[in-house]
Amino acid sequence: MSDILENLTSQIPPASPLDNLTIKEKHQLDGKIHRLGSFLFSALFLLVPLTFAPVLSDYFDFPKSLIIFILVSLATLLLLAKNLLSGKLFLPVSLFTWPIALLTLIAIVSSFLSDNRVIALTADTLLLCAMSALFFTLSSHDLKNKSFTQNAVTFLLLSGSLLSLLTLAEFVYSLVSPVFDLTINSPFLSPTFNPTGSPLSATLFLLILLPLSLAAVQTAREEKKSPLTPVIFTSLLALGLCLNFYFLYQNRPILLDHETAWKIATNTLGNSPASAIFGVGPGHFVDAFTAGRPASFNPSPNWNLRFGTSSNLYFYLLTTLGIAGLASFVFLVVRFLRLVPARLESQNAPPLEKGLFAALAVTFTLALFLPTPSVSLFTLFVLLGLLARHLSASGVSLYAKEVEINNNIALLYGSTLAVLALILLSGYFLVRFLAADYLFAASLRAAGENRGSDTYNLQIQALTLNPFNSLYRLTYSQTNLALANSLAGQPNLSEEQKQTVVALVQQSLREGRLAAAQQPRRVANWENLSLIYRNLINFAQGADQWTIASLNQAITLEPTNPRLRLDLGGIYYAKGDFQTAAQAFAAAVNLKNDYANAHYNLAQALKQLKLDAQALQELQLTASLICSPATNSSADCQKVNKEITDLQSQPPATPSSPQATPSSQTAPVKNPQEPLASPAGQKSNLPKAKTTPPAQISSPSGEISL
Repeated sequence: MSDILENLTSQIPPASPLDNLTIKEKHQLDGKIHRLGSFLFSALFLLVPLTFAPVLSDYFDFPKSLIIFILVSLATLLLLAKNLLSGKLFLPVSLFTWPIALLTLIAIVSSFLSDNRVIALTADTLLLCAMSALFFTLSSHDLKNKSFTQNAVTFLLLSGSLLSLLTLAEFVYSLVSPVFDLTINSPFLSPTFNPTGSPLSATLFLLILLPLSLAAVQTAREEKKSPLTPVIFTSLLALGLCLNFYFLYQNRPILLDHETAWKIATNTLGNSPASAIFGVGPGHFVDAFTAGRPASFNPSPNWNLRFGTSSNLYFYLLTTLGIAGLASFVFLVVRFLRLVPARLESQNAPPLEKGLFAALAVTFTLALFLPTPSVSLFTLFVLLGLLARHLSASGVSLYAKEVEINNNIALLYGSTLAVLALILLSGYFLVRFLAADYLFAASLRAAGENRGSDTYNLQIQALTLNPFNSLYRLTYSQTNLALANSLAGQPNLSEEQKQTVVALVQQSLREGRLAAAQQPRRVANWENLSLIYRNLINFAQGADQWTIASLNQAITLEPTNPRLRLDLGGIYYAKGDFQTAAQAFAAAVNLKNDYANAHYNLAQALKQLKLDAQALQELQLTASLICSPATNSSADCQKVNKEITDLQSQPPATPSSPQATPSSQTAPVKNPQEPLASPAGQKSNLPKAKTTPPAQISSPSGEISL
């Protein structure tokens, strides 16, 4: 491969863009570039695991991605400056180069094939591109500086030690606060808080760092230096691991099981040839989950949750990037596994190199059993870059080296301008999306403080900066509907207020439809649209049919979710179509036979059809699910028992329909239940009016004040 790169030369004589500088000045400038690059990488290794931003809607991943993008972009610019200074194009080549480049390319292609390209590109793909750039810049940085790898590991260990100290503070606070009645109003002292994102992500990060700290201790001993600093690091990492394991035991994370994750991945492969090869797209795992979740998932306690990630990294790649994405990552793992015995058998492998191998082995192994948080993925690329750089700096050219492409000024300038343009374009959109997320998070805080006008106006500003995010539109549609309901509930509305209600309803519908159009496979968007129409049933003609159509689309996208069937049955029940309602409720029961709400609602529909015997059976099944010695006095249990008693005391009724809806025949397994809800559902404050749902409505100009 290096021969191919070296043959990419032309007959143009070499010419440096900085010919006016003397050799000494060039050496001085090159030294400054290397020192600045070392500073950037050190800051990156220290800050990424510790960075979080409560002012954003995503506290953890977005700020980390931002830090990675900014510092890696600066490091890339320094690499370009180095190339311009020497008049040569330096390309780092190692065993990991092609697998990482291939994985990045597949992620970009998968993003363009997904429902929402912007969301896919700015979700996982941009982060993957930044981390790939991190690998390439890191693997060729300052190869003459033999202490750089050790210094980089030191900053990683320092970051892990600081995380451990924070975990220790949280643990001490949890012990001291009950004794001394100490209350500090800060979420940062909660055992569930961690700058990495969660105690699980912190645990994985510390496990990866532990072999590096042990290697640092061994290195200090071989070099006859004081091992005090690496011993302190090792002790703090071990302490942090123990405390995080304790927190995980106290608050066990909810993870997708491997069996369900595999079924979701295989279902994605069977959807179409494109999804089989390139997956559903980065950041779209939840769409694959809703489409492929099996009915066997419904008896689990987490049946009503939708997961945004798979049970492990390999299944996640297979689902989101398809066979091509998984194959490229397996290609990377295989190359690593082929390198391990070749290097570990060498007598020249220092402890630091062995520590890098061990840390990477831990990373790849953990990825087999658990989801890989962004911090662990970042650490993986850092370790690969450090290992490639170490092998190149050690002169092991068989596995890693830096190739120079000489005598091609056009390629040098062209690549420099292309990379610079890509950084500027990505930075522009990233700044816009960062500002939009800040405004959106501020709108959520305003909503929590019941400041409706501020919520509305902030969400408008967020959508102006980032109109591609369907979550923003979904939330904005709900805000409009809530404001319309609130205003419509006030007495003696003026004509202007009535017009404002109509405008809010129109905007709610428009934004709900736009959200569904932007991500048509996102079930939450269709649920939101059905909720909007449901609130308009007494306000707009035909809204009930639009509600049913939206729910049917959601059911098409998530056919095994019993809650959607329950919602659909509630619409038919409110219309008085008890036969169709009973069929929908029965479908919910068949999907989840321990669903108390489905049994209860089916009983109500059967009573309306005068199928009292079957209704009694459903009520008794409901009671068996929600009543126990501990809950016999609850309102739901007493309500169901009263209905059972009333039904048993009534004479047999004549069925109102010749077609009896069969009730469930299988005895349900008792699981924790949600509160019982009546089939009719919630009511809206919007007044009755003979209007039809609007089609395309433009938003009113300016801001409103309610």
